[in-house]
Amino acid sequence: LELIPARNTDDRVAAVIDEARRRGWPVFDGTEHNTPSMDPLLTKWGMDERFRPYLRDGALLLLGHQARVARGEGGYVDRAGRLVAGGYRACLDEGRRVHATTAAKAAG
Repeated sequence: LELIPARNTDDRVAAVIDEARRRGWPVFDGTEHNTPSMDPLLTKWGMDERFRPYLRDGALLLLGHQARVARGEGGYVDRAGRLVAGGYRACLDEGRRVHATTAAKAAG
């Protein structure tokens, strides 16, 4: 699920995250991309400690999904869009590993 600032409120974001957490769905925050305006990439919710951990996990899950699928492994969903058993945890763990490895390389 992607949350776009102009279309949501703090209460709505909290409700969406609570329901997504209950269902095991990742949540991403982003900016409106169907407009010519140049909005910042970071949203107020991505920087808000109430929401940031879950939104960060959503981004890490996406990173892990991409890495696993690129290696021919199962991701969060299969090619038909069906959830993969254990995919949420596997992709989140892989995303954390890829991020940590990349951060370590960038640090020198």
